[in-house]
Amino acid sequence: MTPVGARSGAILEANEVETFGLTKLHCSRSWLYSGRESFYGETIYELVGQSGWNAGGPSYRDMRLSLDKVPLVIPPTTGKSGFFNNESVRSEWAAARNGLRADLVYFVGYSFPPSDAMTRFLLQDSHHPQRKIIVVNRSEAPHNQLLKLVPSDSVGAPIIGDSPIEELAARLQPSTTTPEANIAWTLESKL
Repeated sequence: MTPVGARSGAILEANEVETFGLTKLHCSRSWLYSGRESFYGETIYELVGQSGWNAGGPSYRDMRLSLDKVPLVIPPTTGKSGFFNNESVRSEWAAARNGLRADLVYFVGYSFPPSDAMTRFLLQDSHHPQRKIIVVNRSEAPHNQLLKLVPSDSVGAPIIGDSPIEELAARLQPSTTTPEANIAWTLESKL
């Protein structure tokens, strides 16, 4: 997505730091667009914190530049063809397909609703015997739903509880010596 600051000719940081791959398929409240039903060719902006993901939130300047935009949220549905008319949305889904081919994939906060046929297709289409999928969620229900979608031997132990994000972050520390953390850092750095 295009940072909303680019609307006024902002210079974007040139040096990309390799960390991990993140794909938000159903968009988020930080993705902004005109709100039109048909938005083919339209730039989708991302309203983020002043330096990426920070607790400070977006700058006053970026908030002012985005007053005429509304959040783009793609609901889980049986078909996303109308949304796929936009190049940025298509690109995110293509990146997801490639990312799902990794040997280790984390789904954070996703419920795997039965109505989301496109995600179900991507999961099944990208399946390979070495892949492990780990659900990170407060509830065990998404893990159980995933077991209905893919072979059980490709589903790893879920990270469930009151603080699943914090637990995931602790597992992924580079200094961690668990094989899972080493695999995650190796694979996610290639996404």
